[in-house]
Amino acid sequence: MPKKKSRKPARAKRSLAAQKSAKPTLKNPILRPGEEIIGTTVHENRAHQLIVVSIDAIDQTDHAAALAYAKKMGGDLPSRIDGLVLHARAKAKFKTDRYYWTNEAYAGYSRTAWTQWFYGGGQDTWFKSSAGRVCVVRRLPL
Repeated sequence: MPKKKSRKPARAKRSLAAQKSAKPTLKNPILRPGEEIIGTTVHENRAHQLIVVSIDAIDQTDHAAALAYAKKMGGDLPSRIDGLVLHARAKAKFKTDRYYWTNEAYAGYSRTAWTQWFYGGGQDTWFKSSAGRVCVVRRLPL
């Protein structure tokens, strides 16, 4: 007599293609005065809404002061990925004569940090003691 096969209940699985094509659902956050949603970014391997808190509220400051100011404002400096999103979605809001600090130190030399240029969209490293512009952002998980 043939052995009966046990049947497990079928689970509903999404195909890999369906998982990849799934778009994150945008939330409707409460924005503080002066804030603006710029778009979607990736932070810590998750999709987030990118919100600009302030641009150029303080100008031409070193990296440590820029980080401290962003924290005081309840935000962060943009990551390198955020910088690319800001350039693609809000370039006109930024001055183009000087770079903006990111929150990322350069791994190859601890005295430098990554910066975002809005003239051409490039990213470069500068000494943390030099004077850069400041943009403060918040990220909300999707």
